Amino acid sequence: RQTRLRHACRHPYGTCGGGDRWGEEIYRANNILPNTEIGAWDGTFRNELVMPGVYVYMINYHNKIGNHFSLVGDITVLR
Repeated sequence: RQTRLRHACRHPYGTCGGGDRWGEEIYRANNILPNTEIGAWDGTFRNELVMPGVYVYMINYHNKIGNHFSLVGDITVLR
């Protein structure tokens, strides 16, 4: 089962990272391919499902002409 972060991380030419409320990075993907499963977070950390709660994400990417964008948000994991 994929989480909503999968859809948030579908930006080309960039990185996507996620962390818990204590600031620990629990996910990172580089060279994300849009509209694919490549770079999708599966809701795990160290091969175990994360606990229900609120997690933050940051997406940094640039478009084909080189404009840089950053997106920051949160996602709630429910089980």
